Amino acid sequence: MQFSLYGLGVLLASPSGVFGFVPSVRRLSPLSFSARPQLRPVRSFLRMSASASSAPPRTLYDKIFDDHTVEMSEEGTALLYIDRHLVHEVTSPQAFEGLRLASRGLRRPDCTLATVDHNVPTEDRSELADVGSFIDEINSRTQVLQMEQNVRDFGVKYFGMADERQGIVHIIGPEQGFTLPGTTCVCGDSHTATHGAFGALAFGIGTSEVEHVLATQVRTFRRRT
Repeated sequence: MQFSLYGLGVLLASPSGVFGFVPSVRRLSPLSFSARPQLRPVRSFLRMSASASSAPPRTLYDKIFDDHTVEMSEEGTALLYIDRHLVHEVTSPQAFEGLRLASRGLRRPDCTLATVDHNVPTEDRSELADVGSFIDEINSRTQVLQMEQNVRDFGVKYFGMADERQGIVHIIGPEQGFTLPGTTCVCGDSHTATHGAFGALAFGIGTSEVEHVLATQVRTFRRRT
């Protein structure tokens, strides 16, 4: 279990991918720990330091890349495990439809978070009744309604228009404790690299790759030098 204090709340995350945010972003409370951290003996620490000093230095990019490599091909292409997958309504419809046609489910729905942001009107939603009557533009309305259908069909965690946690996909990741330091993160959007500010290795991917990650929770990458 990892504990991390963000400026907007307290994050609880486990290696299994289950995540939570306590309390809400509007109510902060102090952290409390029920167990003391385990301290290593000084000799053990010195042995670890000596062995670490003999290894070549690695950047944060190298450390995250190496820790998530499932397989490395002879050509230098790595198959990386993806910890976090952010999904929005523009680049995901064809991906979900591909899964549907192939009768596939999500590999890790608990590591997938969906929201709508590209087609959401900037009007007051305090009295929002339903998406169908709120969005006038037909293409925008269709994409949002399709997203709501897809998250229901595939069991994806979803911050919809009536959810106070809804927002721009690259804001809600860090804000809600989904984007974590040391993790790999992908999203079908060119701005995904901004999650690197939080110590994550983040990539923008295309729709066919969105489908691949939904189905397998891995993606191929070539290491950058």
